[in-house]
Amino acid sequence: MKQGYLANEAAQGRIRQSDKDRLAEKVDRLRTQMATPAGRAFLIDLMEDLGLDEVQMGPDPRFDAFREGRRSVAHGLRKQAADQCPDLLRLLLIEQLDRKTVKAQTEAQNKVVTDQET
Repeated sequence: MKQGYLANEAAQGRIRQSDKDRLAEKVDRLRTQMATPAGRAFLIDLMEDLGLDEVQMGPDPRFDAFREGRRSVAHGLRKQAADQCPDLLRLLLIEQLDRKTVKAQTEAQNKVVTDQET
C-alpha cells in the first residue's frame, strides 16, 4: 500500500505528466541538435569519442568494462535518435560515412606522397 505523496492519485498523475514533459523536451532538444549540420557533426564526434564503432578487449577487465560503459552511452543516444527522429539519424549516418570516406582518401593520398618521397 502506497503512503504519503505517492498514495495520492493526482500526485501520481502529475508525476506521469512530468515524465512525459521531460521526454518531450529531450526529444525536442535531440531533434534541434540533429537538424543542423553542425549539430550532427557534434553528435558524430561524440559517438566516435565514446567508441561506438570500436570493439576491443584488453588484459584489464576493469578497463574493458569502462570502455563498454562508454559505448553503451553512445548506443543509447543512437537508439534514442532512431526511435525519435529516424529521418535525421539516416542523414547523420550518411554524413558520418562521408567523413570516413574523405578521411580514408586523404590518408591514402598522404601515404602515396610519403612513399614517393622515400
